Amino acid sequence: MSLHHVAARTVLGVLALLVTAVPAFAQAQGGFITTSTSPEVRPTLSASQIQSFVPQRGGFTFPAPYLTQGARITNASDCAGSDCVWYVGYSYWRNMNNHVGSDTILIFLGLDRTHGGGGPTLFGYSKSSRQVTNLGPLFASSNALSWESAEGWYWSHSRPNVLYVKQSTGMQLLRYDVSTRQLETVFDPTPSTAPTSTCGK
Repeated sequence: MSLHHVAARTVLGVLALLVTAVPAFAQAQGGFITTSTSPEVRPTLSASQIQSFVPQRGGFTFPAPYLTQGARITNASDCAGSDCVWYVGYSYWRNMNNHVGSDTILIFLGLDRTHGGGGPTLFGYSKSSRQVTNLGPLFASSNALSWESAEGWYWSHSRPNVLYVKQSTGMQLLRYDVSTRQLETVFDPTPSTAPTSTCGK
C-alpha cells in the first residue's frame, strides 16, 4: 500500500477521532440514522464536497443527514507539505487522554520524520472553542523515540499527562509525562528488574 493511500485512510481516521452526536439530532440515537440491514445507499462525498465543510484545522459539523461533529487534527503544515501521518492504530490504544474536568483534550499522533513530520506529536483540542493546536513533537530529534510511529502507545487511564511508550526494537515499557518531559522505565524484562504494579494505570 502506498504512503498516499495510507495517508488518505489516516485522514479519515483522524477526522473520525473526535466524532460525537449532536443533541439537536436526538431522534437518531447515537448518531445512527439507518439500521445495519437498511438497503439505502448514499453517494460517496467528493474531495471538493469534503473541502467545503472540513476546515484547515479544528471542529466542524458533517452535512445532513449526519449532522455529527468532528475535528480535523492534522494538515499539510504538520508534514512540510507532504504526507507523513502514520495510521492511528487500533481503538484500544488510547490516542486521546483522560480529559475529564479539563477543557483540553490531549491527542498524540505519529508524524513520520522521513516524510516531513516531527515524529510522535502532541495536539490539543479545546472542547469550548473546538480549536486544535499543534503542541509540537513529544521528543527531541536526537531521541530514538522520535523515529517511532507511536503504534501501541497509549494514554494512562488515570493520569491525564502520562503516556506509555516503547521502542519497536526494544522490550522496555516506558512512562512519559508530556508536561514535565520526564521518561522512566516501567518494565524491563531482564532477570534483575521486576515490573511495577502501576502499568497502564
